Amino acid sequence: MLVLTRRKGQSIVLGDNIEISVVDVNGDAVRIGVKAPREVAVYRREIYDAICGENISAARAAAEMAQKLKKMPFSPAKQDEKKE
Repeated sequence: MLVLTRRKGQSIVLGDNIEISVVDVNGDAVRIGVKAPREVAVYRREIYDAICGENISAARAAAEMAQKLKKMPFSPAKQDEKKE
């Protein structure tokens, strides 16, 4: 991990199109500004972790539903209704 020291008003540039700036420092809280293209997702770590957790839960639920659907008996009568 690269660790840098920055003061209020100073920035860090990532690649060609992302800039991270120290906007304000108040006690142990630091306000950070991020300039990045719209297609670059920017999240606080706790939000990103929550999103990842929800995505994993949704994928598991979909897999469980697919397994349950495979176990359901097939009804030819319902299949014939769809053809009409």
